[in-house]
Amino acid sequence: ITAPNEGDNLAFALEVNIEATASDEDGPVSEVEFYVDNVSIGTDSAIPYSMSFNTGDYTAGAHVLKAIARDNYNLESNASIVNVTILPNQAPTCEITTPANGAEFTIGNNVNIEATATDGDGTITEVEFFVDDVSIGTDNSSPYEKNWDTDSYAEGNHTLKAVAKDNVGAVTED
Repeated sequence: ITAPNEGDNLAFALEVNIEATASDEDGPVSEVEFYVDNVSIGTDSAIPYSMSFNTGDYTAGAHVLKAIARDNYNLESNASIVNVTILPNQAPTCEITTPANGAEFTIGNNVNIEATATDGDGTITEVEFFVDDVSIGTDNSSPYEKNWDTDSYAEGNHTLKAVAKDNVGAVTED
């Protein structure tokens, strides 16, 4: 196995390509079979030998990658083994940027709520906006924003909240 390297830390929900080299002194290599934790994930019969897997299909923690080459007589090589660690999914970050905390508005005005959201090991799939814990809608692309029509709200204090969701379902709220 030429990639990934021994001891590599792999992000959660990442498509990882396992790459291997193989040769046979007395004939062709017919295939290289790839394994994650001793379970076959497939074979490749063409140079460069490789197979991809998604780290999101496995639990966070230590995992063993293995490759075995077979020649035209179905003889197998010794297994090439690499130990890797799949890191746990990181929750996204989310922050309401507009309006400012404590801002005042007149009933009947429309208020644009804006939020920033990022995910260090994936992507943001949506940001949902709430007023007093009631959803007023979602936005699926940056810049994340939603218009709040204050007509149906009583005078007084109201709580705004934004909840960001990442591509593997982790959520964070502000």
